[in-house]
Amino acid sequence: MRFVARAACLAVVALVGCGQSEPVLPQSKAPHGGTVVALPDGLGNAEFVREEVPGTPPQTKLFIYFIDSDGKPIAAAPTDATLKLKERRTTPVSFKPTSGADPATAGALASAPFAINGDIAGELTATVGGKPVTVSVNVR
Repeated sequence: MRFVARAACLAVVALVGCGQSEPVLPQSKAPHGGTVVALPDGLGNAEFVREEVPGTPPQTKLFIYFIDSDGKPIAAAPTDATLKLKERRTTPVSFKPTSGADPATAGALASAPFAINGDIAGELTATVGGKPVTVSVNVR
């Protein structure tokens, strides 16, 4: 009987300890099919969409959509942002509003194409609703 009680306690501790550190939208709620990161203080979410740009060397372009918990654009979306990559000897990636008539990227901030191997990891800095925000990012 003691064994069962101990096993149950360990299972509860293991399940409680396995939760995510920050709430994010389920992937099915990411309206553009990207990676969603929660912004602090309930300011919404940032959805990162990675697009591979053909060429030599291969390059990547990132789009950021600032969305609410329902996946809709937030009213106080930033007009620019910066991603400081964890890779050494790289310059920060700047994001500006998308231009052009492509409805797939309407409302996004876009980076210029840049070279990177593997996951994109770093810290995003932006001003959301008049508040400076910094969040950790890892995009596959």
